[in-house]
Amino acid sequence: MKRLNPNRASTAIDTFALNTVDLATPIAEKDSNMHFIKGKVSKLQINLNTAIKRDKVYSGLDEADAARDDVLKKIDATLNGLAAIPVAEISEAAAKILPVWKKYGMAIVGEAYEKESSLIESFYSDVVKMEAEIKALPGFQTLLDDLRAKEDDFKAKTNAFLKNKAEGAKSATEIKKELVNFINSCLLPYTEAMLFINPELYQSFAAELEVRITRTNA
Repeated sequence: MKRLNPNRASTAIDTFALNTVDLATPIAEKDSNMHFIKGKVSKLQINLNTAIKRDKVYSGLDEADAARDDVLKKIDATLNGLAAIPVAEISEAAAKILPVWKKYGMAIVGEAYEKESSLIESFYSDVVKMEAEIKALPGFQTLLDDLRAKEDDFKAKTNAFLKNKAEGAKSATEIKKELVNFINSCLLPYTEAMLFINPELYQSFAAELEVRITRTNA
């Protein structure tokens, strides 16, 4: 029988393993060894699926960081634009907030994650005190609310990342390697052996398994 390609994506291996567990269930009811093998594949598949979801949180950090950076760029453009508007109430309010913003400025977006969060919190704390000026600037309160929401989202994702890191959780790639190794070194050799010992029970299972391996490896 062909072996499962360990270089396939984690999601592809996850789907293959889940389908294999279903495929093996009728045989596992008649073969205690296959029952054990199926249980091991199932456990690893569940772990892999959990890790895939967890890894999405890790990759989501970059997206969450980009989202808050986008709001900071809008704040910079809005303040500079409103300061140039020939409407005294608006331009004067923008002129008062601009020095607060310039203490931080667009240099914030180039900082490391943790430092950027600290600077955003400092800026937010400073600027929200300027209630009258904020009210005078069209749309500026909405930008501040968006910044607050994006920073909170980034922090939530960071906390999830750090929690899993502290727990020493394995990555999806690590679990995928373990799962593929078990399938290739245990499930498939056992199935090959049982084709000779009990072809009536294993023939259709082996044939379907090989089809699925070919499909997954493609």
